[in-house]
Amino acid sequence: MIHAVGGGGNSNSGSSNINSNGSNINGNNSSTIPSTVPSTTLSTSSSSNIHPQDDDDLQSMHHHFRSKTVCKLNCAHCDNSVCVRGMKAMLLADTRIELYSTDVPPFSVQLVGEDYMTQNCQCKIRDVACLTCGNVLGYHITQPCQQCMEACNNGHLWMFHTESVTSEERLDSEGKKILLWAHLPRAEKDIELNRKREFHSGDKDNEFINGKEQGEPEQRSRKNLKVDNNSKDNNKRNSKMKYNNFKADNKQITRKKSSEKVEENGSNLIEFRKKLPIWQETSQFLVESGLISSKKGGIAITQPRRVAAMSLASRVSQEFGTQLGQKVGYSVRFDDKSSHSTIIKYLTDGMLLRELLSDPLLLKYSIVILDEAHERTMRTDILFGMVKRAQEIRKNSIDQKDKNYDPLKIIIMSATLDAEKFAKYFNTSIILKIPGRQFPVTINYASEPQSDYLDAALTTTIQIHMDQPKGDILVFLPGQEDIEILEKLINDYGTSLPPDKLKVITCLLFAALPTEHQTKVFDPVPPGTRKIILATNIAETSITIRGVRYVVDTAKCKIRKFNARIGMESLSVENISKNSADQRLGRAGREAPGICYRLFTKDEYNRMEKNTEPEIKRCNLAPIILLLKALGIDDVLGFDYLDAPSRTLLKKALEQLFILKALDSQGKITDLGKKMAEFPLEPAYARVLIASQEMSCTREAIEIVSLLSVESIFFSPQDQRERASEMKKKFISPFGDLITFLNVLRSYEVQKGNSEWCHQNFINRRNMKHVIDVRKQLIHLCTRMGILTNSSCGNEYEIVLKCMLCGFFRNSAILQPTNNYKTIFSNQNVNIHPSSTLFNKKVEAVMYTELVLTSKPYMKHVSAIHSNWLSDTAPNIQNRTQF
Repeated sequence: MIHAVGGGGNSNSGSSNINSNGSNINGNNSSTIPSTVPSTTLSTSSSSNIHPQDDDDLQSMHHHFRSKTVCKLNCAHCDNSVCVRGMKAMLLADTRIELYSTDVPPFSVQLVGEDYMTQNCQCKIRDVACLTCGNVLGYHITQPCQQCMEACNNGHLWMFHTESVTSEERLDSEGKKILLWAHLPRAEKDIELNRKREFHSGDKDNEFINGKEQGEPEQRSRKNLKVDNNSKDNNKRNSKMKYNNFKADNKQITRKKSSEKVEENGSNLIEFRKKLPIWQETSQFLVESGLISSKKGGIAITQPRRVAAMSLASRVSQEFGTQLGQKVGYSVRFDDKSSHSTIIKYLTDGMLLRELLSDPLLLKYSIVILDEAHERTMRTDILFGMVKRAQEIRKNSIDQKDKNYDPLKIIIMSATLDAEKFAKYFNTSIILKIPGRQFPVTINYASEPQSDYLDAALTTTIQIHMDQPKGDILVFLPGQEDIEILEKLINDYGTSLPPDKLKVITCLLFAALPTEHQTKVFDPVPPGTRKIILATNIAETSITIRGVRYVVDTAKCKIRKFNARIGMESLSVENISKNSADQRLGRAGREAPGICYRLFTKDEYNRMEKNTEPEIKRCNLAPIILLLKALGIDDVLGFDYLDAPSRTLLKKALEQLFILKALDSQGKITDLGKKMAEFPLEPAYARVLIASQEMSCTREAIEIVSLLSVESIFFSPQDQRERASEMKKKFISPFGDLITFLNVLRSYEVQKGNSEWCHQNFINRRNMKHVIDVRKQLIHLCTRMGILTNSSCGNEYEIVLKCMLCGFFRNSAILQPTNNYKTIFSNQNVNIHPSSTLFNKKVEAVMYTELVLTSKPYMKHVSAIHSNWLSDTAPNIQNRTQF
């Protein structure tokens, strides 16, 4: 397949006799391949200011190379400079492909993935990606074969695809003549000369006036030059604004001036017109500008999802050349890779809220970046108010000449932001709008509404794989259950693929998936293989999965809602918003032109809501109200919300916390409430773990909480449901689902997680591994909180259920004469879900952990309890009217 030789050189250079794998040959089997690259007529007269290569180098240099021009190469995606010794070349294989090559290791790039073999010869190559934006630009020949070494002895082992880089011909040191390879200094000397020239040019390269660089030498007349159309396009692209130049108020603002904006103003909004690699660079240029340091304070960058925080921290630490956890780190729930030397820290929004408990003014940070602000998670909305409050307190202290405080800068970033609304909230007029560039994406709508989105997703994915050229596929699905069903169907389909089709690898991405499995979506696949990523809306923003060319959008996601009237929370599958659909579409155009297959009609798209309703207006507020109380915010009704929740939602949250004994009758936080707030868990789970110490069942409580962290520990294939149901019976407990889950966990550990045992018993091995991981994290957390984790009640399961009732008494129901159940808290008629071990069984009272609204309200994870336990476990239920 591979080797690169000079192409597109002087028109008098003639042609070479080359075979299909790139080697020079003689004899009757030779084939003549004429140059297909437009030639360029150049002045080649020598000059005293040109430093020719040594004679030995010129003698060994192929005659094609001597007359070729030297090019500077920039990344086509972010305009990052990657090479100053580029040459137009030709890939000689079954088909001829133009590319650029160089004889020295490029700068600002990194090798990614692993070596793989070329198709037509025995060369080993590895992909090369831009350090700034992460896009793959070409490859490095790590081990050339003998034939290719003989065919091309110029040492050009770094290759760049023409569509991935832009080029500019280099001039001599006086800027008068186009530089040829025959007159190019040796590599070491040439690189050193370029560095000196860049050093003396200072910051002029970043100054733009009317679209032209200050100090830019006048281009010499090129009326005698023949330039192909691609070169013209490249020149146009080079004259446009670079990615690292912001546009605000019709002015070009460079990185330097953007840093000045941040330094001058307390709050800044950055709105991306298209999603750009610049969000990865923001922390870097703030460090370079001196705005953050170990003395001035670090920078906190929030992400709505843990996988984004972890992947970004890993990426940026590589760019800084430091070990993850040193200069650059991250903090997500149950995982902290940071240290005292960390000055750039990526966090989930929930973890920054937790840091506010011990550092209410965020004094260890000089800048806080709130990324993906448009997602409006419940914790992000509270974070807006708390960070704004910290900024105001620090500013007032500085105004009073208090030298113990430094200003806190806030940057809000988003691709689909209501900028004016945020600007008004943060009392700023500074909005930096970054015009972006994205590859075109073709949109294919469904011709008619789809009744079964899962079947439509499977059919569309298979059609793409059979009919479309290479490129990975990203399929958006509502939840884990749909993802795992589709994974099995695709894997079954992959076993019967024709030999001439690409192989298939499926990768999954959802919140409950262990971190090591989530990060597999970023791993490169072997040659001849297509990756199919099955993901929830976790893949909508923040992360870039390289290689994706096709997106399949079901337009579905799981939405959590809380009905304050009846005091119940539900998780249901609903349609996404227009903004979410557009975010999903953009995933196909990050690296190259792509296609988005929307499994809904154009009319359905037009009827979608523009934005998803903020969580703070539809979810149970108890977790964040408890956190606000722990932070000293007693007046939660008067808190400075970006969008205030309804008073009904606030009232229900306060009432729930009172019944949990986290608040007293005056609404003040109790000592128990303060302890509960330190757990990065829902208040109900925190209450259970604290109660477990008093009831001597901490081991069982931790295990049940861990088991409830996954969607299901069982799997039931459609064609083996009866068999799966039969195998499940051996684990069933008369106490209900929670003790049944405990039985499965203990059997799993006896079998040491044996995969064959899991398969025979229809146990979801992946989820069981996640349960074990969460259990380890909870043990560590409880130990840190001073809770003994080795206390156990053995087989006295009533003690365990009473302990669970301490947190979930609101989720209890009493059997009615009509054989259905009615909740004690809201008098709502509910039913036991068919998947429960207590389905069709009649017990006097039950406790459940989740309510699902489908055709009727169903209770899931149901356990049998005694009705007299309720008054003993939760006496505050009787007194809630006094609250």
